[in-house]
Amino acid sequence: MIGRLKALATGFLIGIFVAPRSGRASRQLLMERVNEFFEFGTRRLEELEDELLHRRRSDPAGYAAAGEFDSDFPEEPLP
Repeated sequence: MIGRLKALATGFLIGIFVAPRSGRASRQLLMERVNEFFEFGTRRLEELEDELLHRRRSDPAGYAAAGEFDSDFPEEPLP
């Protein structure tokens, strides 16, 4: 574990000294990538919500039937 921490610290320091851009530019690039990642996740979540809503509207009986399985289970746990 200590070897990994040393390797991480060494890599970090080497990266700082040989970085092709300034710290400000690196932070800006990192923030842009993080924002892109979250925007992509948000778009994907909205697409999935829309797809689920579309499926519910196109087959409401299927979703109602899925709720019937809950009544097949006993009220109390098995001994």
